[in-house]
Amino acid sequence: MIGVKVMNFVMVKSGKKPKKVAVALNDLALGVLEKYQGQYKRVLPMISNQKMNKALNQIGRRAGITVPVEQTVFRHGRPSYQMARKYELITVHTARHTFAIQSLMKGMPLPVLQKILGHKRVQETQIYAKMVEDYQHEVMLEVWNKPS
Repeated sequence: MIGVKVMNFVMVKSGKKPKKVAVALNDLALGVLEKYQGQYKRVLPMISNQKMNKALNQIGRRAGITVPVEQTVFRHGRPSYQMARKYELITVHTARHTFAIQSLMKGMPLPVLQKILGHKRVQETQIYAKMVEDYQHEVMLEVWNKPS
């Protein structure tokens, strides 16, 4: 248990101009917090984005996300292309996008996601909804265009 009572949410700072937002924790997340209870001064350790990105890369490598992908890198305004392992491209930013898209695909209402992500305007959050809509159309066409 976390402290005396198991909390079902955590307060996080969200957005470019951080403000506190309560984020609900599912049973898996609560289990992780219980496992590491008492090992840190805070419920969750505070680490820099750079260290978090490195940890996310390690998790991606261990999870087997090792497929090579072409990466576009701009030098002096000109694109150059290089190969990288997919796990090397996982960052806090990509994790945030993944969370947003998965939340919408699981049915989270757009205004709820907007608040969690710390967006002032719903238009900022609608970018993710557009991606989900495009994916849904793609899947629908794939299913309906299969030969019977």
